[in-house]
Amino acid sequence: GLRKAAKNIEYMIKQFEQSYSVRDKQDVLAMCALQFASQVEQKTIDKKNVSEHVEVKLKELDELLHSHLNS
Repeated sequence: GLRKAAKNIEYMIKQFEQSYSVRDKQDVLAMCALQFASQVEQKTIDKKNVSEHVEVKLKELDELLHSHLNS
């Protein structure tokens, strides 16, 4: 996992250095940290949305099953 993360960081550093005129390595590392943090946050938001959607669908299915079983 650490090796994969290191490769991702190296790749991201190269991308930032090519895209922006960055003079300080700390700036590039800060940009990488911000990028990774935003990706984690987005995944958390996406998982929450999926969980909420699944919960709604399960409640609908439960109500449907109850209505058929009680008929």
